[in-house]
Amino acid sequence: DATFAPGKIEAQVKLEDLSFEFFKLFTDANIPDGQLKANVDFRPGSSGPQGTFTVQSRVSATQDVSGVVAAASTAGGQVFEALLEGNLSPTPSAPSVQGSGVRRLPGIVWLEGSGTLGSYGVLPQARQGQLSFQLPLRPGSSGIPLPESSAPMEARLHWNGEIAPLWQAIPVSDRHLTGQALIDLNVSGSMNSPKLLVEAYMANGHFQDITNGILINGITLEARNTAQGDVRALIAANDSLSGNLAVEANLTGVSGKATDRPELTLRGQLDRFSPSHRDDLRMALSGIFGLNGPLSALKVTSDLIVNEGELNIAGN
Repeated sequence: DATFAPGKIEAQVKLEDLSFEFFKLFTDANIPDGQLKANVDFRPGSSGPQGTFTVQSRVSATQDVSGVVAAASTAGGQVFEALLEGNLSPTPSAPSVQGSGVRRLPGIVWLEGSGTLGSYGVLPQARQGQLSFQLPLRPGSSGIPLPESSAPMEARLHWNGEIAPLWQAIPVSDRHLTGQALIDLNVSGSMNSPKLLVEAYMANGHFQDITNGILINGITLEARNTAQGDVRALIAANDSLSGNLAVEANLTGVSGKATDRPELTLRGQLDRFSPSHRDDLRMALSGIFGLNGPLSALKVTSDLIVNEGELNIAGN
């Protein structure tokens, strides 16, 4: 039950184990299997709309591969859980937002929340991810509250631990990623002029593409960006045999605005690298390769040699 009108927000919603199959009726996107619970209670108050909300989402494993999600398979195949709790209030609670003068802007309400993300069955305080956000809303022409694009917002995601549960929540079948990751993502500014700061690290990574027979081990990654929008990443990996891969990438012109024209400079080096683990194809490559230019018109350069290769044709 919900009522939205200028100056009035009232909603009481309760969902119990709503299958993600319901959302597949409205989109062709590759939505993973899972369930959703929600409890929303927003009511008019003396100084404006206020209330609380709780949202719990569980995502099921798409496939158990080499023990990647074996520990979670005992919980009915559910490997990822997100729990968010928060409130709707006419005034913000974050000190940085309080000092911005937004408290004096009429018609704005604040949706604030925090929660945990991570492995299903693990206590919330022990999960790998923590999320918090503060979003300004203003009633639209229909009365439904929409994000206020000029007011300050805040959001933060911190992840520390095994990356597999987070990867499993992404709808990519037959591709699996494991490894220890540390990710810090901070969003500030406004929707008109967002500011994004990201730091990400990974160690002992393992990527497997079952369909194409690709296996990459020993993945290490270091990536970060600046307030000006430049991103730098360093990646190293091996092929489980004697081959190695090293990549350095720089992305410039990324500020989060619609007018951005990002440009990429990427340089990689292979040393007898053979990511293909298939019965019908084996190939080891050495040399250098690169990608340069705007993302809409990248130029590929390479100077590679085939150290060894083998193609097995069925029946021969």
